[in-house]
Amino acid sequence: MVPPSLQSKSASETSIKRLDIALDGKSAEPLHLQLRKCLRRMIETQYDNGDVFFTEQSLVSSLSVSRVTVRRALDDLRREGLLERKVGRGTIVIKDGGLSTSTGIVRPGSTAAVDTIGIVFTGYYSEYCRAFIDVLGDECARRELHVDLVCTQKGTQLDKSLSRIATDPSKEALISFVTSDATLDLHNRLSARGYRSIAADGIPVGYHEAAVTTDARAAVRIAIEHLCSLGHERIALLVNEPMLDGSVTDKIDEFSIEMRKRGFVRSMQLVLCGTRYGESSHDAAYARMDEIWSVPEADRPTAIFVVSDPGAWAVLKWLHERNVSVPDEVSVIGFEDSRPSAHVTPALTTIAHPLPELAKRIVDLLVSGQDLSGVREYVPPRLVVRESTGPSSIPLSSRSR
Repeated sequence: MVPPSLQSKSASETSIKRLDIALDGKSAEPLHLQLRKCLRRMIETQYDNGDVFFTEQSLVSSLSVSRVTVRRALDDLRREGLLERKVGRGTIVIKDGGLSTSTGIVRPGSTAAVDTIGIVFTGYYSEYCRAFIDVLGDECARRELHVDLVCTQKGTQLDKSLSRIATDPSKEALISFVTSDATLDLHNRLSARGYRSIAADGIPVGYHEAAVTTDARAAVRIAIEHLCSLGHERIALLVNEPMLDGSVTDKIDEFSIEMRKRGFVRSMQLVLCGTRYGESSHDAAYARMDEIWSVPEADRPTAIFVVSDPGAWAVLKWLHERNVSVPDEVSVIGFEDSRPSAHVTPALTTIAHPLPELAKRIVDLLVSGQDLSGVREYVPPRLVVRESTGPSSIPLSSRSR
């Protein structure tokens, strides 16, 4: 769509600026990214330092796009240091190549002004989230950054919780640990207020904003490789986390790929618990063990891979109550490496989140001043071998393919 002309007055003289922008609503690239690129090009080619830029309302009216789209584009340009709000003058173009002393906005290549990292988490956050917050706190302390913890809930309480964040957006950046169905809503609210943010957990299917997370597909490959190296072919995947989480669907998909690649299609078992956010992933896994173990003995798995450690603890409990020996009769492996996993009996073999690496990379990005739009980074996890996995007890000749 091509809008009509808009006018803008320079701080020193009157000049006419033509805004000829075509936005493609069918493009895979979000509208706010398209708009930001066009406005940046205008600033570079048509504006001088100190010129007054278009108002948010004039852009909304002329382009026939939402206020959120325009605000996100303008906020990104402010974070880049190309625009600045001036009391009594409106939005001003900055083209002096430096740092705006009145706002702390960072120009590309300059030192970041962020001095506070906010961590937004849900009231029922997981053991993994608690451990990650500790590691992030250590990383921030090492860099002499302040930490602002914001506990929130879904729905109507989100705005109330975020009202606690009262610092200048150029000084504080946010990390989100919220349930997957609230991640996009939280990002939009923070972005509309000018904050830089990165999702570190609860990344929903179809979420395309900034995120740094553990490589879930790599975790599955590592787990299957470990189990296969011990001679296991009858492997069950127990999915005890919500399916709305993109990392969970990635694990399911990669499990199928890896088992098919090895010719174990007939011997693999996939059990979905239907867990919802806020429900116990431990109890969900425990409740589905009857289904896994009720198959004929010749088809029972010799190894169970659970998509989170609390579910693996439940599996160990269920097996212990029925005198099933781990790992002699069945191996169990989790994903997370929560602190209790080293102390359950037997100690749990698990795929560990690379927390120090994740924390360092997230903070690096938040204080860098670089454009975070669409940034997506996956950090490889690592295998922690303990007592809950061992060689398969099924002779090679008895294995089904």
